[in-house]
Amino acid sequence: PELTSEDLSPTSVSVILNAYAKTEIRDPEVVHMLCQNMLSGGPAGLDQFDARNIASVLHALATLYVEEPEIVNGLLARLVREDPAALEPEEVSIIAWSSAV
Repeated sequence: PELTSEDLSPTSVSVILNAYAKTEIRDPEVVHMLCQNMLSGGPAGLDQFDARNIASVLHALATLYVEEPEIVNGLLARLVREDPAALEPEEVSIIAWSSAV
């Protein structure tokens, strides 16, 4: 079966990217396709991401040493719309580490 953007959610995108990071699979085409999907809107568009999804994607991109400035800027822009008091300490630490790398 073929995967379409309608099959993806923010959680599935973050899980796929983190699976790639955990197993050290570096497939720039797949990562770029997932990033483009996030930018295009739809069920897995940036506006659908919560702080946990954002932290997870940033962590995966940093772990894989992927340079996708448009998606990183989009995720950070989405993140600043979150209430800082609502963020979990784990999310904050993952975002900080990912930004430092």
